[in-house]
Amino acid sequence: MKRVVFVLTAVITMFTAGVLTPAQGAGLQIMIENLQPAGGYYFTPVWLGFHDGGFDLFDMGATASSELEMIAEEGNPAPLGALFNSVMNGDGSSRQGAVVTAPAGFPGAPVFDPGDSVTQMIDVMDPASNRYLSFASMVIPSNDTFFGNMDPMGYEVFNADGSFAGPITIDIMGNGLYDAGTEVSNAMGAAFSALGGTSSDEGGVVNMSVNLDNFLNSDTAAGTSITSALGSSPLARIHISAVPEPTSIGLLLCALPALLRLRRS
Repeated sequence: MKRVVFVLTAVITMFTAGVLTPAQGAGLQIMIENLQPAGGYYFTPVWLGFHDGGFDLFDMGATASSELEMIAEEGNPAPLGALFNSVMNGDGSSRQGAVVTAPAGFPGAPVFDPGDSVTQMIDVMDPASNRYLSFASMVIPSNDTFFGNMDPMGYEVFNADGSFAGPITIDIMGNGLYDAGTEVSNAMGAAFSALGGTSSDEGGVVNMSVNLDNFLNSDTAAGTSITSALGSSPLARIHISAVPEPTSIGLLLCALPALLRLRRS
């Protein structure tokens, strides 16, 4: 009988700790998908930042930061990650960034090919403070087109008590992309494109992107071709769920036959 009580207590403890109480931390499962068909557009590794709502990635009609420029023109998230850490941790608070890559992307770069899907586990520290999500990635090929969220409080991943607010699905559409205004969007000198030429500084401001058709029927640096117009079609999806997913009481019920067998032994 003592053996049964011990096992039952352990099962109930695991059940209540994992299901009935809010997660102390914050295991998240982040799935990022490229929803484009074959011959569609790619995008670079996706930068993610969890914060208290005070990190403003960009503003429409304003000059892009040099860190955002590196994302939009080259797909390089490192400067943005460094800026995020310095700005958000300057007061000693806990903020957390991450980068999700697609290792099976076209040769030489871990980018998201059309049809790619990558899932990454992220443990967010202090979710009651790091409640909001910001993200950014370069669309390729392009001169300086990117996707990201302009509103720093647009995606609330955790509630005020630190409990998970999801699941959350973010769909990025072709008509919801941004132009950083840092490089003329004429397809010349664009990263990841085989068109060649020399890029030109634009000295503009962040605006909606409208010019990706310049790359139709052109080749990428990997030798693939862009043959499908982006238009208003889906480009990417970010899906955020808890890890582990909430468990039903059925798990406890499934354990009861084994417990009863122990009782009879």
